[in-house]
Amino acid sequence: MQTKKSVAIIDVGTNTFHLMIRDWEEGSILLQDKRYVKLASGGIGFIESAAIERALAAMEAFAEEMKQFGVIKTLAFGTAGMRTAANAPQLIAEIFAQTGIQIQLIDGQREAELICKGVAQAVDLEATPSLIMDIGGGSVEFILYQNKAIAWKNSYPIGAAILLRQFHQEDPITATNIEALRHFLKSHLTALWKVIEKYQPQVLIGASGSFDTLVDMHLFPQGKSRNNERPANEISLATFYHWRDEIVQMSIEKRLAVAGMPHERAEMIVVAFLLIEQVLQKSNILHIIQTDYAMKEGIWWEIKHEKL
Repeated sequence: MQTKKSVAIIDVGTNTFHLMIRDWEEGSILLQDKRYVKLASGGIGFIESAAIERALAAMEAFAEEMKQFGVIKTLAFGTAGMRTAANAPQLIAEIFAQTGIQIQLIDGQREAELICKGVAQAVDLEATPSLIMDIGGGSVEFILYQNKAIAWKNSYPIGAAILLRQFHQEDPITATNIEALRHFLKSHLTALWKVIEKYQPQVLIGASGSFDTLVDMHLFPQGKSRNNERPANEISLATFYHWRDEIVQMSIEKRLAVAGMPHERAEMIVVAFLLIEQVLQKSNILHIIQTDYAMKEGIWWEIKHEKL
């Protein structure tokens, strides 16, 4: 039985629930766990019964793990799936009743701020403008970082689960749906395109499962694992476009067979890669940096600095 005091941080995402337990004094990570819940499997506006059961099972498992580590403080933040679904308040209440874990809802701007604080602990954000991108299931956060400060940030309700449901009905995805998706993104991200044109970021920093998968597929043939690497990995544009070309033309069965592809990511990876491609084509990005650090690490940063 663990006797040290610890803090639990839970990112209640639309696609994935993440748990991180850290030593209260030393800050060392004692446990990390994630559960693929897919809150938006039935649509972003209402959480279907199967997803509710998955959410309750995930949080009950987290609560059991937290008991083993002497957790004295728990922070659980709900993002797009929880802040959008009409029946989310009932699910939040049921989770609290069954586990004692209180989920706080945060808006997209707050989410973007926390993501940036997390990324800054893994990536050296220099004076050169950088564009941070976090592709969630229900929303996508963009942060333009320059001169050690956030110059602009925004959250768009166009996460991978939403794009999948709207544009990837056939598998492999059709050329018609690819074009429809591109047109949709061009019209919905006009504010982002203006920011990119103004600041001319040269680096795209990806903090989400889609970027993790990209690195995993790249490292696996080399006999390497992202778990053995730094919390940030550089990926060339050539590598991204190689995998974009491969993945987009594959069926779900072929994507599942790709070395380094998590089964839980195979469904949404196509629309995620097409979204990344659109951002690259609208900018003069020179390279991509993937980082494991995102909102959970941003929450921990605020805890350390006594803001939470």
